Amino acid sequence: MVRRARKPDPREVVELRAGRRCEYCRAPQTATGIRYHLEHVFPESLGWSDDVDTLALACPTCNYFKSNHLLGIDEEGSWRVGRYSIHGGTSGTNISSSILRPSNSKGKTNTGKGTVNRLRMNNSIQLEARRLWVELELYP
Repeated sequence: MVRRARKPDPREVVELRAGRRCEYCRAPQTATGIRYHLEHVFPESLGWSDDVDTLALACPTCNYFKSNHLLGIDEEGSWRVGRYSIHGGTSGTNISSSILRPSNSKGKTNTGKGTVNRLRMNNSIQLEARRLWVELELYP
């Protein structure tokens, strides 16, 4: 009898790749007590695929504000928000420095600025959460 290799579960793949953190705001899933969403970076509703590379682990807040949008807008115009904005930490959102000092996240690039604004990363609840995660040493 030939054994077939088990196809990896998409959730397992995405959670491991994300380090069990929201791939947008980096919120630790374990600190929230809820299972994060598998979010379509490029939405199926707009004709994109359901491939694991188009999925992101997203906290409910980021997933809610992102919805099926591909654009993030700030006072200077609009920028494309997409897979390049999250996987591998190339968003340009300057999350790491904003976590070390729990202040406003800033975008380094137009894509990062659009991402920060679209996902409302600087609302008062998000800022307080980051301060608490730093205090509890839940941030890398």
